[in-house]
Amino acid sequence: MTRGWTALDAAVTRGKGKRRVVRRFRLVNTHLEAFDDRTEVPSIRARQAAELIAPGGAASRGRVVLLGDLNSDVPGLVAGDEQAFQVLLDGGFARRSTTVPPSCCVSDLFSAPPSEFDHVVDHVVTNKPAKVKLARSAVTGLEQVGGIYPSDHAGVVSRLLLRR
Repeated sequence: MTRGWTALDAAVTRGKGKRRVVRRFRLVNTHLEAFDDRTEVPSIRARQAAELIAPGGAASRGRVVLLGDLNSDVPGLVAGDEQAFQVLLDGGFARRSTTVPPSCCVSDLFSAPPSEFDHVVDHVVTNKPAKVKLARSAVTGLEQVGGIYPSDHAGVVSRLLLRR
């Protein structure tokens, strides 16, 4: 996936018989544009985020868990970089991942110091915060294994509880 999104409708089941509980949700994975003009408002990535959550968009109906590289950070670190994430927040989405430690990004898999992980662009969010609770979240891959980082981004992992 260069830039775009994938989605699937999923169900998790717990229990059997009369005690069987099924929770349905839509999982959307995306990688928003990374190299748009950061002075452009709204940015390309902000317009992509708006398209995802607009009526008829991939992340517009039902219980949605949206995850991916949103190339969008908290305000202040990179000018204009927070636009896409703000679109999601304004659209009713809520964070369901950690920001500590930051998960982005090393410039060289072999020689970059871990201190280059200094900002957050990888997120897990939901449009139904009362129905999708964060149990815990962690960041993995912040250290080299065998002299190489697993990726230029660290991994963001969230355990979510789906409620009725």
